Amino acid sequence: MRKNNFISIFILFSVIYLFSCNKKEIQATVGNTPIKEAIDTKTPADTIYSQSNPSANFGFRFHATKNGKITRLGCRMPEIGTYEVTLWDFDTKNLLANASISITASDDFFYSLITSVAIVANKDYVVSVNNSSGAISKKYFQLFKKQTPATNLYPFTVKDIVIVEPLYKSGATSACPDYNNSSDFPFLRGLSDFEFIAD
Repeated sequence: MRKNNFISIFILFSVIYLFSCNKKEIQATVGNTPIKEAIDTKTPADTIYSQSNPSANFGFRFHATKNGKITRLGCRMPEIGTYEVTLWDFDTKNLLANASISITASDDFFYSLITSVAIVANKDYVVSVNNSSGAISKKYFQLFKKQTPATNLYPFTVKDIVIVEPLYKSGATSACPDYNNSSDFPFLRGLSDFEFIAD
């Protein structure tokens, strides 16, 4: 009887240990989602609001300070719909990955797994979202720091990611944004995002 109790207790503790190890492994694989984290910490901006605009690709140039990989693309949008988020090589303008993101609520980011893309430290990339859903231009979010005069947000760093500058390109289909001017620098438009996991 005692032997059976001992075996049962041993099995119980073994199962608990295995589950706790698996939980730690899962937590360790969660990467940096820089734009979500910038909003959650209100750094460098503290105010978010929705804006109307003809169809366009809103994004930003960034680089990582470490080698790693991007495993998910995502965005946060004010209106329910399906939006295209794209990852580009800044130098060649080649498409590296894309994902259709289904937005079911406006108060959070939604992400989709992609085939992981290797990211080289200090090399520039672009991530963007097109604000068209079902061939209809939708509202998008803007992030800025509420103060006068307006403050330049760029560059800013979130963990291993440096956000270099905002970029924009008009059009209802996904294309690598490549334009900005001085009036864009107080804002982060479109709120595309990704998950980065350092090596």
